[in-house]
Amino acid sequence: SIPEFVAYGSGFGAQMPQAKSGDIYRKSLMAVTISLVSNLGRYTSDRLLRSMACGCPTLVKRFEDMQGFGLIEDVNCIGWDTPAELVEKVMMWVQRLDELLQIGKAGTELMREHHTWDVRMQELQAIVNAARKQS
Repeated sequence: SIPEFVAYGSGFGAQMPQAKSGDIYRKSLMAVTISLVSNLGRYTSDRLLRSMACGCPTLVKRFEDMQGFGLIEDVNCIGWDTPAELVEKVMMWVQRLDELLQIGKAGTELMREHHTWDVRMQELQAIVNAARKQS
């Protein structure tokens, strides 16, 4: 059986204050994240960044160029496409807790190495510099 399940968001009646999200993610066995669209390369919700940074193994709705974002399924995240696949993955991983926790640790390392504010600002600066050269 699955331990307590809580869904947050405007459609679920429970809002997660961003300031408390880290505490919730650090205490959670798994997090599920889905973005508004999945056909834009590297477009994802910031929930993915927050949950993974907190060490929470994250089940992410697959999106275009996940690999370019640094995501590797069953290494630092768990990918899914359909609700049925999501349930199947949750049921499988709850039986493999040691491996699941390793996925959480690998996700944290990815966030620490490639998705900090400093790294983001360096990427943005490179884009700005390239745009300035073109104009």
